[in-house]
Amino acid sequence: MCLLMQLQQTLLRSFLEALDKYNIDLPVTKAVDELQKQFQCCGAEYYTDWLNTTFGSLSPSVPTSCCKLDVKSCVTDISKEGANINQQGCVPKLKGWVEEHIIIFGGIGLFIGLTQVFVHGQDGYDPDENGRNKPSVLPIKVIKTDLVTLLD
Repeated sequence: MCLLMQLQQTLLRSFLEALDKYNIDLPVTKAVDELQKQFQCCGAEYYTDWLNTTFGSLSPSVPTSCCKLDVKSCVTDISKEGANINQQGCVPKLKGWVEEHIIIFGGIGLFIGLTQVFVHGQDGYDPDENGRNKPSVLPIKVIKTDLVTLLD
């Protein structure tokens, strides 16, 4: 299974667990509400995921953070016609967001890596307080040696 699929499955599992803690664990409740509002999504994969949670077992409804419109006029009971909620799940929305921003993440990673090289120098050593060279966090020579060993 590719890394992206594993990440998506892990995220899905974690999100479903979070949904089951909704209205039980206040930080989880706030986080889920904020995520659903920001990404205009509802549930993990589908809005119907709420029906399989502790929250959904009390009534066939979703939290008001799933509403498309102003909360005051929103019908959250999905058994009634006219429920005006976001129906796409949050995991697909998050996946799409990551795919749209992956170049930015890669650029940040490259910047951090290059900064490490320039800060710690090409030889992988930094002078200590007495002026003696000590190994940097990631000595370049060690990395080169390890890569050569792996490639052989």
